[in-house]
Amino acid sequence: MESALVGEVGTQSMQNTEIGARTAKVATSVLLGKVIVFVLAGASFIIVARLLGPSTYGIYTLAIAIIGIFGSVGDLGIGVSFNKFIPEYMSRNEHLKIKELLANGYAMLLLFGGILTILTFALSGVFSTYIFHSAAYSGLIEIASFLILLSILYGDSYSALIGFGKNKGIAVTATVEAAAQSSVSIALAVLGFGAAAPIIGLVAGYGFGIVSALMAIRGFTSRSSGVSVSVQKIRELLKFSLPVGISNIMGAAVSSISLVVLGLFATSIVVGNFGVASRTGSMIDLITGSISVSLITMYSTAISLNKSHGEISRFYNYSLYLAFVLIAPLLFFVGILSTPFSYTVFSGVYKLAPVYISIMAFGILIGLFSTYAYNLMISAKRVNSVLKYSAATAAVQFVLLPFLVPVLKGVGLALLMFVVAPIVGDVLYAYGLSRVLYVNVDFWKVGRVLLANVISFAFVVMAMLVLKDAFIPVLIVSAALVLLIYPPVLSLVGALKRKDVEIIKRTAGDVPIVGAAVNGILSYASLFTRG
Repeated sequence: MESALVGEVGTQSMQNTEIGARTAKVATSVLLGKVIVFVLAGASFIIVARLLGPSTYGIYTLAIAIIGIFGSVGDLGIGVSFNKFIPEYMSRNEHLKIKELLANGYAMLLLFGGILTILTFALSGVFSTYIFHSAAYSGLIEIASFLILLSILYGDSYSALIGFGKNKGIAVTATVEAAAQSSVSIALAVLGFGAAAPIIGLVAGYGFGIVSALMAIRGFTSRSSGVSVSVQKIRELLKFSLPVGISNIMGAAVSSISLVVLGLFATSIVVGNFGVASRTGSMIDLITGSISVSLITMYSTAISLNKSHGEISRFYNYSLYLAFVLIAPLLFFVGILSTPFSYTVFSGVYKLAPVYISIMAFGILIGLFSTYAYNLMISAKRVNSVLKYSAATAAVQFVLLPFLVPVLKGVGLALLMFVVAPIVGDVLYAYGLSRVLYVNVDFWKVGRVLLANVISFAFVVMAMLVLKDAFIPVLIVSAALVLLIYPPVLSLVGALKRKDVEIIKRTAGDVPIVGAAVNGILSYASLFTRG
């Protein structure tokens, strides 16, 4: 009996290692792709924002907000279903179920995405007249309407790649999409296409990205016997995906509608400044998403193997801890140095952006807890709980919308999106984790990471006071200070131990360029680690 127990424990340990290793490989591939996207899309974003200026960039932001309202409706949570069920079916070699899932999922996406695209195209004149106060922008909205179907297909195809663990396909698809989008956006902006330049760039990027993703999974998307689209299978798929889709719709709808409301009460210059800040948040999300997006695969696999509540808690807490260790310094840096960062990157014409960027950075940090809890709840099929939490968060935002945005303009919208929503979400998901999944959250270890950041950035604030308005030297000196001080302070406050260093190295160490940088920083950090 004792030997059987030892064998069972050993098997569980091996399973946990395999789950972690697979997740690390997927996360590494996603991270590689996101780093490439970050470089390409980031350069395009900066160049286009400078070429367009805040007023024209505000027009682009409003057009994308209109598309966002309709685009959020068409997704239906299908991408999350791909991410969750594909790895489960793969682990059981149920390839026919995967083909059925993809066939019925894509059928739903094409149907709803196509209808919404046609509807938006047809109503372009109405939107242009009532939101832009001019019929001249109807052509811009007509072009942008194609983004609804294309963005849905691209996003869900990318989710399928992650579910399959197609590491090469993940990186290649992200690169193809970013390269096409960036090159077209910059070229058209230089040629004077105005707000249409980045929109056409997005159309090109998503189009090429979809082709790349489908090529990577073509063995499962080709027609074969025994696979058909049926009402019954669609119903089964929607039973899981629809609550997720509705919850996503609520979040996206609030953000898009709030932007439209801002456009009604503020100038396009204010909207352009907010758009730059929001886009900066999206660029940061490329990094945060590289970690969180692979968690559904890990959590789903762990749950399918009937892991205990204690083991699930450890998976959740360690993924949350790793996110704070790697992401918190970036968010502190952008939040505290928002003025030198914004003026250096986007130029001084975006005078309002630093305030919005600062609120956004710390809001993303606040929301990491609920972001990771959301992934765990989805993996555990607690989709109705996710729907309730999303509905409650959206309700709070809609109640506060007429008070914050008309009065405080861009600051009010930044507070609504990046402070109110994350705090409400954190409270609700804290309840859900403890009462629904019986997961105990280790706040102490994350708290130590935050303490290390506060101590480290105290030195940055002192450097800012000394260097004052010398923005580029401030950024360089601050980055050097963080790299020098943050690793030993992490160890000093007990937030980084030797085993943590090894795990982080295994997770990100194989990523080209980034891996070398991470290994260098961790080698330096290991000089101070204990235990």
